[in-house]
Amino acid sequence: MVSSSRNLKVRTGGWLFAGLLLLSAVGCSSGPHRPRCNSAPGLMLVVGVHRNMAASDVSETIGCVIRATINAGQPVGVVAVDGTPSVLTGTAYQFDDANNDAKREQMVEQDLNQVVTAVRQAAADSPGSDLLTGIRLAAAKARALNAPTAEIVVIDSGLPDTGPLNLTVPGMLSADPADVTKLLTAEIRALGVRGMKVTLDGFGYTSRPQEPLTGAQTASVVALWTAVLQAAGAKVEHDPDPRAGPGPQTQYATKPVALPKPVSPNFCSPQTIVYDDASPIGFLPSSNDFRDRPAAKELLRGLATWLTAVPGRKASITGTTSSAGTEAQRVARSHGRADAVKALLVNELGVEAGQVTTDGVATHFTGYVPDRRPDGSLDPIRAVRNRTVRIVTAQSHNTCEPAKG
Repeated sequence: MVSSSRNLKVRTGGWLFAGLLLLSAVGCSSGPHRPRCNSAPGLMLVVGVHRNMAASDVSETIGCVIRATINAGQPVGVVAVDGTPSVLTGTAYQFDDANNDAKREQMVEQDLNQVVTAVRQAAADSPGSDLLTGIRLAAAKARALNAPTAEIVVIDSGLPDTGPLNLTVPGMLSADPADVTKLLTAEIRALGVRGMKVTLDGFGYTSRPQEPLTGAQTASVVALWTAVLQAAGAKVEHDPDPRAGPGPQTQYATKPVALPKPVSPNFCSPQTIVYDDASPIGFLPSSNDFRDRPAAKELLRGLATWLTAVPGRKASITGTTSSAGTEAQRVARSHGRADAVKALLVNELGVEAGQVTTDGVATHFTGYVPDRRPDGSLDPIRAVRNRTVRIVTAQSHNTCEPAKG
């Protein structure tokens, strides 16, 4: 978006008639049966407007809060997020006390209609998505409107491809959120959301050409943004309701996040098979628990089938780590993750315990990538590459044919 502010007007005739049509579509009925909700001390909507984000819209809950906030005379604004985010509209509402209830309600409906229309009609006019900058603009606009404790609702997939937090960087989707927040210290300090509430709406839900995310990948996106915003001093909530439907009508899209593809190795050939932390055999931060246990099990099924076919077949599993923590912690973590893979093979996939050996070598392995930045901080992307599970297969026969009795 261009950097100047723009106020969007309703493109249909008749403020009140158009408002009722739009508001009924978001579940904001008029009259005595209208849902009740609390107003926000200022409300900013940050909306992704690229075509590979699931359809942007105002939910019943958000619509109710917008109406209550306008009625309370608090500011409401909309920020569109593409490669150059901009403020579409931002208004501090005022009403004449002399207005009767019917007149005031009509004015509130008109203002609400304008906000809903701004969200629904917004579309990118530049490629990419710089979501972190969009949130910073929303916070700055709220403060300019004397709403330092405003609520910010981010309606987006959470997969920006440009700016300080770029999810298309290989490994970023699987990076430890704590590592990322340390990397973005200056950017987080500049966000300006301290004391504000930020709601993540639609994160992880996408439209083509972005491939759909798994549940575990969606959880990773939410965890990453939650950590960044909390580090900036915001209270963070997540609306888990899925979003669907095509994205905005625009030629511009974000660069898709490349999702890890399953590896189908030939276990008959002696080799070291490496699964880094971005693979389905990845682990939750500072944990020996799989990030996506069903995906890990499915990926290991081929190895289990190969092992159980011939009792003489063996597999050695070695865990490795990044340079985070102490040496003792790294060794324990690498052992624990190798043992977790063995446990899944033995307890759930029918492999004999004696067919699998484990080891943990921390950072002491061929292929280790230096993962410290010039200032000594951990590089979260290189850390993902160093957090691996390495599997070496062996067999007592020269071929992959089952042994003959």
